[in-house]
Amino acid sequence: MSAVGLEVVDPGLHAAVQDLGRPGLQRAGVAEGGALDPRALYEGAALLGQDPGLAALEMTLGGGRFRAAGAALRVALTGARCAATVDGRPVAWHTAFTLPAGAELAVGKAEDGVYAYLHVAGGIDVPEVLHARATHLRAGFGGLEGRELRAGDVLPAGAPAAGEDGVATLDVAPEPPIETVRVLWGVHALEFGEDERGRFLATTFRVSPKRDRMGVRLDGAAEPFRPARGLTLISDAVVLGDVQVPGDGVPIVLLADRQPTGGYPRIATVVTADLPAFAQLATGAAVRFRAVWPGDAVAALRAHRTRLAGLADHVRVGPAVDPLLAVNLIDGVYQGEVEP
Repeated sequence: MSAVGLEVVDPGLHAAVQDLGRPGLQRAGVAEGGALDPRALYEGAALLGQDPGLAALEMTLGGGRFRAAGAALRVALTGARCAATVDGRPVAWHTAFTLPAGAELAVGKAEDGVYAYLHVAGGIDVPEVLHARATHLRAGFGGLEGRELRAGDVLPAGAPAAGEDGVATLDVAPEPPIETVRVLWGVHALEFGEDERGRFLATTFRVSPKRDRMGVRLDGAAEPFRPARGLTLISDAVVLGDVQVPGDGVPIVLLADRQPTGGYPRIATVVTADLPAFAQLATGAAVRFRAVWPGDAVAALRAHRTRLAGLADHVRVGPAVDPLLAVNLIDGVYQGEVEP
């Protein structure tokens, strides 16, 4: 591990180390885990010119203060947009820049999503556990001792790749909040009557405050959803994005830290391409579902992966100037004689 790292001054709410998770281990009872918005890891990797599999810091609802320890650090900010400053001076989101040794980066609350990400050049170099550095909080392994961050922690930085030293900007339009989420009918969809399936698609749900890295509960249905007959199911494997209907009839979309197996019926499965945007929906946000064919889901995933693979082509690097100059200081200007 390197002596250079990121010191945690104030971790904010539910901050932990995450990467792309542990795919392929669910058969051994290990949830895949990893970042809830993996797009953000690819964006940070593009900005820093490094592998998207490197670990970063995931912050829930933003917040937190961090200091470059030991030497200057090249860092990037992605995911849910937050106000950010370096030693009190504003820096732009979706950029990479050099954080001077001893300088403090402050991240405000999230403005347009839930999960924000702080990347360092070389990645966060905590030990690998089961082939990944992602923190699994329920199981208590990975990341930094399997826990959320605390004030005083120092996250070691790996060896950075050779690259530019200026202010890098990701020149892509931000994706708007998703309102209609595509789903495939789930493994137990036919256990729900045609009317129930139709009602599932016709309902405008609200993202419940009862949410975490394991899943998101969906409120707003006029009545609970019920299978056509009483079911006693043998627990079997669940997959990322499964829409599980527990005994109270309120659907839950299963996310990265889901349980490996489950015995509740799953009426649908969110397509992989829509999961990052779904995970970023704010509490209280409205969302509906639209059933698609498997071929549509595959095409959407291919387009999603193509977009991620091409992010490096949209990175623009300017001169190594004061981070303040990366901010658009004239956006929203109006004439003085006109009421704003």
